[in-house]
Amino acid sequence: MNIREFAAHCKLSIASVSRALNNPPETAQMSRKTYDYVHAEARELGYRPNYHARAFHTHRSGCVGIIGGSSMKYIGIALLEGIADVLDGRGIATYLASTRDEIEREAGAFDRMFYRNVDAIIHMPTLQEGEYRTDRLAGLLKNNPGHPPILSILGGAEIPGTFRLRMKDAEAGREAALRQLKLGCRRFGVIGTLRRSPAENDGIRAYRNTLLENGVSPLNIREISIRHNFPDSRQEELRDIDGAWIVYYLLVPTCFQVLRRVCDPKKLHIDTVSTLENRELLLWLQLDADCALSIRDHFASLNIFQYSVYRIGVQTGETVVKLINAPALKPYTQELEWNQFLPGITGPETAAPDSPE
Repeated sequence: MNIREFAAHCKLSIASVSRALNNPPETAQMSRKTYDYVHAEARELGYRPNYHARAFHTHRSGCVGIIGGSSMKYIGIALLEGIADVLDGRGIATYLASTRDEIEREAGAFDRMFYRNVDAIIHMPTLQEGEYRTDRLAGLLKNNPGHPPILSILGGAEIPGTFRLRMKDAEAGREAALRQLKLGCRRFGVIGTLRRSPAENDGIRAYRNTLLENGVSPLNIREISIRHNFPDSRQEELRDIDGAWIVYYLLVPTCFQVLRRVCDPKKLHIDTVSTLENRELLLWLQLDADCALSIRDHFASLNIFQYSVYRIGVQTGETVVKLINAPALKPYTQELEWNQFLPGITGPETAAPDSPE
């Protein structure tokens, strides 16, 4: 059965049937009763629109590409659930590519998605050592002027012609430095990873610059980059610090074992960043083997800038749909407030993704 025959069966125009089958109810431009009727008849007859014909007439593939680096292992499930909850409801499929934090694989993933004519690309930048390099991707996009809209998320790289959805990473670093200065801290540590995202670099840069602007000597700001464990040769650099910026919460247990040897944790004020999902995981695992203390109890203070990966996924999906439907939009950056998606914070759907309603 083709769409003409199905429309005749429903006693509706082809255009009405097409709107019902290719749009969510809020944008189908018909009553909900008619919308539900068309879908009920399609299920009864086993009718489905011809995918290739629809793609040919609409010039859309009905597919969104997702490109992610190794950060996906920590946030992937929650992020993809949020994206899928939006795109699945609109009949949009996804195509996932992992870069494993290799620039060549990242460029190859973009090239394949351009070839398959995806309607949009969600990009989580690869982790890189030092300053984030964008020249390879910028050149690739320049050579593909008709590329689909690209949404770079979670601190996404500043590449000309792309959209960005991110947390206020620089604001977090700045607020952390001011909080620690107000508490009387005088010696500071910055603990990051060898491979970083643009978001991590922005937070570190803002933390360091704020300390310098407020009279802290560069000699009293020690920065260490680690993989998973501290090298013995670097531990003494954190001797007697009383303020620290740790790039993300999952590093805190590793850092604690070193910090307790070179300074007094009870006099140490820490600021860090965490997804709600990872924070809940560490709170569940605890820090002590006997579960006697939570992580927070070991330090003078522990301030966590938090966000929900699931809610970021939902926001990402909604933004991508908007970009697909408004191809004339000029590239922009949208920054989200810390903690805005947590329980008790105002805003739509503030419950944690797996909490009861």
